[in-house]
Amino acid sequence: MSQKHSEQLDQLAELLRKLPPERIEEAFGKTERVSLYLSPLEKDAVRATAESFGLTLNSYIVRVLMLVENLLRGEDPRK
Repeated sequence: MSQKHSEQLDQLAELLRKLPPERIEEAFGKTERVSLYLSPLEKDAVRATAESFGLTLNSYIVRVLMLVENLLRGEDPRK
């Protein structure tokens, strides 16, 4: 891990220590469900792409949706 990434992780850990546990759970807890209907071919294609990035199907879909949201807001997609 680079020095820059190590410093950023230290900063993040310090910020998280200041938050009450319920706020962390609210932000990071996976409690909601969304149904998505795909054909078997679509699902296989999306899963293959997700796996090529080392992600689960759910993680991949969430990241793509967040990327689209950032693009629509005019934000840098690399953030």
